[in-house]
Amino acid sequence: MDKRINKLDWARAFAIIGVILIHLTSSGMFINSPINIELMTLNQWSRFAVPVFIIISGILLSLNNKNENNYLTFIYSRAKKTIPLFLLWSFIYYLIQIYFGKINFNLFSSINNTLSGESARHLYFVPLIFQFYLLFPILKKVKTLPLLIPILILNSILLIIKTHFNVIGPFSLILSHKFFLIWSFYFTFGVYIANKLETIADFFVNRKLLINSILILSLTILPIESYHYISNSMSLDTSTFSTRFTILIFSIICFLSFIINDLPNNKIINYISNASYSIYLSHMLFLFSFYNFANRINLPFNYLYISIGFIFILTGSILTYELSKRFK
Repeated sequence: MDKRINKLDWARAFAIIGVILIHLTSSGMFINSPINIELMTLNQWSRFAVPVFIIISGILLSLNNKNENNYLTFIYSRAKKTIPLFLLWSFIYYLIQIYFGKINFNLFSSINNTLSGESARHLYFVPLIFQFYLLFPILKKVKTLPLLIPILILNSILLIIKTHFNVIGPFSLILSHKFFLIWSFYFTFGVYIANKLETIADFFVNRKLLINSILILSLTILPIESYHYISNSMSLDTSTFSTRFTILIFSIICFLSFIINDLPNNKIINYISNASYSIYLSHMLFLFSFYNFANRINLPFNYLYISIGFIFILTGSILTYELSKRFK
Protein backbone atom coordinates (compact mmCIF):
# COMPACT_ATOMS: atom_id res chain seq x y z
CA MET A 1 0.00 0.00 0.00
CA ASP A 2 2.76 2.48 0.85
CA LYS A 3 4.45 1.91 -2.50
CA ARG A 4 1.21 2.38 -4.34
CA ILE A 5 0.29 5.53 -2.53
CA ASN A 6 3.83 6.84 -3.01
CA LYS A 7 3.47 6.38 -6.75
CA LEU A 8 0.12 8.16 -6.65
CA ASP A 9 1.77 11.03 -4.78
CA TRP A 10 4.27 11.40 -7.62
CA ALA A 11 1.49 11.27 -10.21
CA ARG A 12 -0.64 13.82 -8.35
CA ALA A 13 2.29 16.18 -7.71
CA PHE A 14 3.25 16.18 -11.40
CA ALA A 15 -0.41 16.56 -12.36
CA ILE A 16 -0.77 19.80 -10.40
CA ILE A 17 2.50 21.05 -11.90
CA GLY A 18 1.01 20.20 -15.30
CA VAL A 19 -2.15 22.18 -14.53
CA ILE A 20 -0.10 25.27 -13.70
CA LEU A 21 1.95 24.91 -16.89
CA ILE A 22 -1.19 24.46 -19.02
CA HIS A 23 -2.70 27.71 -17.77
CA LEU A 24 0.59 29.59 -17.77
CA THR A 25 1.36 28.71 -21.40
CA SER A 26 -2.19 28.96 -22.79
CA SER A 27 -2.22 32.70 -23.49
CA GLY A 28 1.38 32.98 -24.64
CA MET A 29 0.98 30.45 -27.45
CA PHE A 30 -1.03 32.91 -29.53
CA ILE A 31 0.47 36.30 -28.61
CA ASN A 32 2.57 36.44 -31.78
CA SER A 33 2.18 35.04 -35.25
CA PRO A 34 3.24 32.40 -36.12
CA ILE A 35 2.21 30.28 -33.15
CA ASN A 36 4.86 29.80 -30.47
CA ILE A 37 5.66 26.12 -31.11
CA GLU A 38 7.78 25.71 -27.95
CA LEU A 39 5.01 26.97 -25.67
CA MET A 40 2.37 24.93 -27.48
CA THR A 41 4.54 21.83 -27.10
CA LEU A 42 4.93 22.39 -23.35
CA ASN A 43 1.19 23.03 -23.11
CA GLN A 44 0.35 19.79 -24.90
CA TRP A 45 2.89 17.76 -22.93
CA SER A 46 1.17 18.92 -19.75
CA ARG A 47 -2.27 17.73 -20.87
CA PHE A 48 -2.01 14.47 -18.93
CA ALA A 49 -2.75 16.48 -15.77
CA VAL A 50 -6.55 16.52 -15.56
CA PRO A 51 -7.00 12.91 -16.75
CA VAL A 52 -4.44 11.70 -14.18
CA PHE A 53 -6.27 13.60 -11.43
CA ILE A 54 -9.48 11.82 -12.42
CA ILE A 55 -7.77 8.41 -12.51
CA ILE A 56 -6.36 9.00 -9.02
CA SER A 57 -9.80 10.06 -7.77
CA GLY A 58 -11.23 6.75 -8.97
CA ILE A 59 -8.42 4.80 -7.31
CA LEU A 60 -8.58 6.57 -3.96
CA LEU A 61 -12.38 6.51 -3.74
CA SER A 62 -12.30 2.76 -4.36
CA LEU A 63 -9.55 2.13 -1.81
CA ASN A 64 -11.08 4.35 0.88
CA ASN A 65 -14.71 3.27 0.53
CA LYS A 66 -14.61 -0.49 0.34
CA ASN A 67 -17.10 -0.91 3.18
CA GLU A 68 -19.17 2.23 2.61
CA ASN A 69 -22.79 1.09 2.28
CA ASN A 70 -24.64 4.27 3.22
CA TYR A 71 -24.91 6.34 0.05
CA LEU A 72 -25.98 9.58 1.77
CA THR A 73 -23.16 9.28 4.30
CA PHE A 74 -20.73 8.78 1.46
CA ILE A 75 -21.98 11.85 -0.45
CA TYR A 76 -21.88 13.96 2.72
CA SER A 77 -18.31 12.92 3.49
CA ARG A 78 -17.22 13.82 -0.05
CA ALA A 79 -19.04 17.16 0.01
CA LYS A 80 -17.57 18.12 3.37
CA LYS A 81 -14.05 17.62 2.04
CA THR A 82 -14.45 19.44 -1.27
CA ILE A 83 -17.35 21.88 -1.40
CA PRO A 84 -16.50 24.54 1.26
CA LEU A 85 -13.11 25.44 -0.29
CA PHE A 86 -14.61 25.31 -3.76
CA LEU A 87 -17.39 27.75 -2.83
CA LEU A 88 -14.92 30.07 -1.12
CA TRP A 89 -12.61 30.26 -4.14
CA SER A 90 -15.49 30.44 -6.58
CA PHE A 91 -16.78 33.53 -4.76
CA ILE A 92 -13.28 35.04 -4.59
CA TYR A 93 -12.89 34.71 -8.37
CA TYR A 94 -16.35 36.21 -8.85
CA LEU A 95 -15.29 39.26 -6.79
CA ILE A 96 -12.08 39.53 -8.82
CA GLN A 97 -14.10 39.66 -12.04
CA ILE A 98 -16.21 42.48 -10.60
CA TYR A 99 -13.13 44.37 -9.42
CA PHE A 100 -11.54 44.28 -12.87
CA GLY A 101 -14.78 45.26 -14.58
CA LYS A 102 -15.29 41.93 -16.35
CA ILE A 103 -18.86 41.66 -15.02
CA ASN A 104 -21.33 43.75 -13.06
CA PHE A 105 -22.60 42.61 -9.69
CA ASN A 106 -25.92 40.78 -9.79
CA LEU A 107 -27.27 38.75 -6.92
CA PHE A 108 -28.58 35.94 -9.11
CA SER A 109 -25.39 35.70 -11.19
CA SER A 110 -23.22 35.81 -8.05
CA ILE A 111 -25.07 32.80 -6.62
CA ASN A 112 -25.11 30.98 -9.96
CA ASN A 113 -21.43 31.63 -10.71
CA THR A 114 -20.35 30.65 -7.21
CA LEU A 115 -22.29 27.38 -7.17
CA SER A 116 -21.47 26.37 -10.74
CA GLY A 117 -17.79 27.33 -10.77
CA GLU A 118 -18.27 29.71 -13.70
CA SER A 119 -16.23 32.37 -11.90
CA ALA A 120 -12.95 30.96 -13.25
CA ARG A 121 -12.17 28.63 -16.13
CA HIS A 122 -10.51 25.93 -14.04
CA LEU A 123 -13.29 25.51 -11.46
CA TYR A 124 -15.32 23.23 -13.75
CA PHE A 125 -13.19 20.39 -12.38
CA VAL A 126 -14.81 20.34 -8.93
CA PRO A 127 -18.44 19.97 -10.14
CA LEU A 128 -17.10 17.42 -12.63
CA ILE A 129 -15.48 15.33 -9.91
CA PHE A 130 -18.61 15.62 -7.79
CA GLN A 131 -20.58 14.09 -10.67
CA PHE A 132 -18.31 11.07 -10.31
CA TYR A 133 -18.89 11.10 -6.54
CA LEU A 134 -22.63 10.93 -7.19
CA LEU A 135 -22.16 8.10 -9.69
CA PHE A 136 -19.56 6.21 -7.66
CA PRO A 137 -21.98 3.65 -6.17
CA ILE A 138 -22.68 2.57 -9.75
CA LEU A 139 -19.22 3.05 -11.26
CA LYS A 140 -17.49 1.15 -8.44
CA LYS A 141 -18.94 -2.03 -9.95
CA VAL A 142 -16.56 -1.65 -12.92
CA LYS A 143 -13.99 -4.17 -11.71
CA THR A 144 -13.58 -6.40 -14.75
CA LEU A 145 -12.28 -5.82 -18.28
CA PRO A 146 -15.61 -6.83 -19.93
CA LEU A 147 -17.18 -3.84 -18.16
CA LEU A 148 -14.25 -1.45 -18.68
CA ILE A 149 -13.72 -2.02 -22.41
CA PRO A 150 -17.20 -0.83 -23.53
CA ILE A 151 -16.64 2.38 -21.54
CA LEU A 152 -13.28 2.85 -23.28
CA ILE A 153 -14.90 2.34 -26.69
CA LEU A 154 -17.78 4.72 -25.90
CA ASN A 155 -15.44 7.37 -24.48
CA SER A 156 -13.13 7.07 -27.50
CA ILE A 157 -16.03 7.50 -29.93
CA LEU A 158 -17.27 10.57 -28.06
CA LEU A 159 -13.78 12.13 -28.09
CA ILE A 160 -13.43 11.53 -31.82
CA ILE A 161 -16.88 13.01 -32.49
CA LYS A 162 -16.08 16.04 -30.33
CA THR A 163 -12.81 16.62 -32.18
CA HIS A 164 -13.86 16.06 -35.78
CA PHE A 165 -17.54 17.03 -35.95
CA ASN A 166 -19.31 20.32 -35.33
CA VAL A 167 -21.88 19.10 -32.83
CA ILE A 168 -24.69 21.50 -31.92
CA GLY A 169 -27.84 21.27 -29.86
CA PRO A 170 -28.43 19.12 -26.76
CA PHE A 171 -25.79 16.57 -27.79
CA SER A 172 -23.12 19.26 -27.53
CA LEU A 173 -23.88 19.49 -23.80
CA ILE A 174 -23.15 15.79 -23.43
CA LEU A 175 -19.77 16.36 -25.10
CA SER A 176 -18.95 19.32 -22.87
CA HIS A 177 -15.78 19.11 -20.77
CA LYS A 178 -18.00 20.02 -17.81
CA PHE A 179 -20.03 16.82 -18.15
CA PHE A 180 -18.74 13.50 -16.79
CA LEU A 181 -19.32 11.38 -19.90
CA ILE A 182 -16.35 12.69 -21.90
CA TRP A 183 -14.05 11.83 -18.95
CA SER A 184 -15.77 8.60 -17.88
CA PHE A 185 -13.03 6.16 -18.90
CA TYR A 186 -10.40 7.80 -16.69
CA PHE A 187 -12.48 7.46 -13.54
CA THR A 188 -13.65 3.92 -14.27
CA PHE A 189 -10.08 2.96 -15.18
CA GLY A 190 -9.05 4.21 -11.72
CA VAL A 191 -11.83 2.16 -10.12
CA TYR A 192 -10.79 -0.89 -12.11
CA ILE A 193 -7.10 -0.78 -11.19
CA ALA A 194 -7.57 0.33 -7.55
CA ASN A 195 -7.05 -3.14 -6.14
CA LYS A 196 -4.75 -4.27 -8.95
CA LEU A 197 -2.05 -1.60 -8.90
CA GLU A 198 0.79 -3.98 -8.07
CA THR A 199 -0.46 -6.62 -10.50
CA ILE A 200 -0.76 -4.10 -13.32
CA ALA A 201 2.61 -2.56 -12.44
CA ASP A 202 4.22 -6.02 -12.55
CA PHE A 203 2.56 -6.73 -15.90
CA PHE A 204 3.78 -3.53 -17.55
CA VAL A 205 7.20 -3.35 -15.89
CA ASN A 206 8.32 -6.09 -18.27
CA ARG A 207 6.95 -4.05 -21.14
CA LYS A 208 8.75 -0.79 -20.41
CA LEU A 209 10.05 -0.61 -23.96
CA LEU A 210 6.48 -0.63 -25.27
CA ILE A 211 5.36 2.00 -22.72
CA ASN A 212 8.33 4.25 -23.43
CA SER A 213 7.88 3.88 -27.19
CA ILE A 214 4.21 4.91 -27.01
CA LEU A 215 5.14 7.76 -24.65
CA ILE A 216 7.77 9.13 -27.05
CA LEU A 217 5.38 8.71 -29.98
CA SER A 218 2.66 10.58 -28.05
CA LEU A 219 5.03 13.39 -27.10
CA THR A 220 5.85 13.75 -30.79
CA ILE A 221 2.31 13.55 -32.13
CA LEU A 222 0.48 15.82 -29.67
CA PRO A 223 2.05 19.20 -30.61
CA ILE A 224 2.01 18.27 -34.32
CA GLU A 225 -1.67 17.36 -34.10
CA SER A 226 -2.50 20.53 -32.21
CA TYR A 227 -0.61 22.70 -34.70
CA HIS A 228 -2.35 20.93 -37.60
CA TYR A 229 -5.79 21.60 -36.10
CA ILE A 230 -5.00 25.27 -35.48
CA SER A 231 -3.58 25.66 -39.00
CA ASN A 232 -6.85 24.29 -40.36
CA SER A 233 -8.85 26.88 -38.44
CA MET A 234 -10.30 24.48 -35.91
CA SER A 235 -11.38 25.99 -32.60
CA LEU A 236 -8.83 26.43 -29.82
CA ASP A 237 -10.96 24.15 -27.65
CA THR A 238 -10.66 21.38 -30.23
CA SER A 239 -7.04 22.09 -31.07
CA THR A 240 -5.47 22.31 -27.63
CA PHE A 241 -7.84 21.02 -24.96
CA SER A 242 -7.54 17.71 -23.10
CA THR A 243 -10.68 16.14 -24.59
CA ARG A 244 -9.03 14.41 -27.54
CA PHE A 245 -8.47 10.71 -28.23
CA THR A 246 -4.71 11.21 -28.50
CA ILE A 247 -4.73 12.80 -25.03
CA LEU A 248 -6.52 9.73 -23.69
CA ILE A 249 -3.73 7.45 -24.95
CA PHE A 250 -1.04 9.86 -23.74
CA SER A 251 -2.60 10.20 -20.27
CA ILE A 252 -2.94 6.47 -19.69
CA ILE A 253 0.67 5.94 -20.77
CA CYS A 254 1.85 8.75 -18.47
CA PHE A 255 -0.01 7.21 -15.56
CA LEU A 256 1.42 3.76 -16.27
CA SER A 257 4.88 5.35 -16.38
CA PHE A 258 4.41 6.46 -12.78
CA ILE A 259 3.25 3.11 -11.43
CA ILE A 260 5.82 0.90 -13.21
CA ASN A 261 8.82 2.83 -11.93
CA ASP A 262 10.33 2.42 -8.49
CA LEU A 263 9.90 6.00 -7.30
CA PRO A 264 11.52 6.99 -3.98
CA ASN A 265 9.64 8.50 -1.09
CA ASN A 266 10.17 12.24 -1.38
CA LYS A 267 8.99 14.81 1.18
CA ILE A 268 8.62 17.60 -1.37
CA ILE A 269 6.59 15.40 -3.72
CA ASN A 270 4.41 14.21 -0.83
CA TYR A 271 3.86 17.80 0.30
CA ILE A 272 2.84 19.02 -3.16
CA SER A 273 0.56 16.00 -3.52
CA ASN A 274 -1.17 16.73 -0.21
CA ALA A 275 -1.55 20.40 -1.14
CA SER A 276 -2.69 19.72 -4.72
CA TYR A 277 -6.42 20.47 -4.21
CA SER A 278 -5.69 23.79 -2.52
CA ILE A 279 -3.09 24.65 -5.16
CA TYR A 280 -5.56 23.80 -7.91
CA LEU A 281 -8.19 26.15 -6.50
CA SER A 282 -5.89 29.07 -5.71
CA HIS A 283 -3.30 29.03 -8.51
CA MET A 284 -5.38 31.11 -10.94
CA LEU A 285 -5.35 34.02 -8.49
CA PHE A 286 -1.56 34.12 -8.67
CA LEU A 287 -1.66 33.53 -12.42
CA PHE A 288 -3.87 36.65 -12.81
CA SER A 289 -1.52 38.61 -10.56
CA PHE A 290 1.53 37.52 -12.51
CA TYR A 291 -0.10 38.34 -15.86
CA ASN A 292 -0.85 41.89 -14.67
CA PHE A 293 2.67 42.35 -13.28
CA ALA A 294 4.34 40.97 -16.41
CA ASN A 295 2.25 43.20 -18.67
CA ARG A 296 3.15 46.31 -16.64
CA ILE A 297 6.88 45.73 -16.98
CA ASN A 298 6.57 44.41 -20.56
CA LEU A 299 8.15 41.08 -19.70
CA PRO A 300 8.52 39.14 -22.98
CA PHE A 301 6.67 35.83 -23.19
CA ASN A 302 9.58 33.38 -23.27
CA TYR A 303 11.16 30.70 -21.07
CA LEU A 304 12.18 33.31 -18.48
CA TYR A 305 8.53 34.40 -18.29
CA ILE A 306 7.43 30.78 -17.83
CA SER A 307 10.11 30.10 -15.18
CA ILE A 308 9.39 33.22 -13.11
CA GLY A 309 5.65 32.75 -13.49
CA PHE A 310 5.75 29.10 -12.46
CA ILE A 311 7.81 29.82 -9.33
CA PHE A 312 5.57 32.76 -8.39
CA ILE A 313 2.32 30.83 -8.89
CA LEU A 314 3.47 27.68 -7.09
CA THR A 315 4.96 29.64 -4.19
CA GLY A 316 1.86 31.79 -3.78
CA SER A 317 -0.42 28.76 -3.92
CA ILE A 318 1.66 26.90 -1.30
CA LEU A 319 1.65 29.92 1.02
CA THR A 320 -2.14 30.07 0.63
CA TYR A 321 -2.34 26.37 1.49
CA GLU A 322 -0.27 26.93 4.63
CA LEU A 323 -2.46 29.89 5.59
CA SER A 324 -5.64 27.88 5.09
CA LYS A 325 -4.37 25.15 7.44
CA ARG A 326 -4.29 27.69 10.26
CA PHE A 327 -8.05 28.19 9.99
CA LYS A 328 -8.97 24.51 10.07
